[in-house]
Amino acid sequence: RVPSAAGRLASVSRDSDRGSQATEWRLGVGHALDVLRRDVPAMFRSRSYEPDLSIFSQDMVLEDARLPSFQLKGLQAYHTALDMFRWSLRAACDGQRMEVMSMSPPVNGVVYMRWRLHVWPKDPLGPAKELFTPALSWGSMPLYGYAAVEPNTIEGYSRYEFDPWSAEIVKHAIDITNPPMLIRDLLEGRLPSIQLGDRIPQAVPF
Repeated sequence: RVPSAAGRLASVSRDSDRGSQATEWRLGVGHALDVLRRDVPAMFRSRSYEPDLSIFSQDMVLEDARLPSFQLKGLQAYHTALDMFRWSLRAACDGQRMEVMSMSPPVNGVVYMRWRLHVWPKDPLGPAKELFTPALSWGSMPLYGYAAVEPNTIEGYSRYEFDPWSAEIVKHAIDITNPPMLIRDLLEGRLPSIQLGDRIPQAVPF
C-alpha cells in the first residue's frame, strides 16, 4: 500500500521534530560541558564564585562511586555539599587549585571528567611564627621550612549523567582515585596526610 501524501507529510514532520529535539539536546549538553569546564576550576580560585547550577536537574543525585549507598538527593543538597567542601578546604588549606585534565564526549548520555585538585595544607606552626617572629633577628629562622611547600594532590573522575529529554544533569558520581577516598571524607575535611618540609625546626631561642 502506497502511503498518501498526508501520511508522507506527517512522517516527514515527525522526523523533523525528532531531528530538532536531538539538536536541542546536543546544544544543551554542549552548554553544560562549557559551564563545567569554567565552573569546576573557578570554584576553587575564588571563595565568592557561584557556579551555574541551572545545568542540573532539581532532582539530581550526588553519588560516591566507591560507596553507592552514599547519596545526596536534590539540587539544594548538592549546593550545600559544594559549599561544605569548599569551606572545609579553606579551613584546612592555605591554597587550592583545581585542574580539569580531560573530558570525554557524551556517550549514551554520560560524560566523564578527569580532574586533579592541588591543596596546600595550613602550616601547623603558623600561629607560633606570628607570635615569635617579631622577637627574632632577620638572620634567625628557627621555624623555616616547616610549612608544606609542595602541594598535596587529589585525583579523580566525575561521571555526569544527562536526562535524555531536557539535557539536564540528573546524576553526578565522584570517584576519588588517588589517594582512594570517600566523598564524606572530603566533606569532613579529612585531607591526605600533610607533607612537611624536610628541614627540622630548631629550638626557639629565649
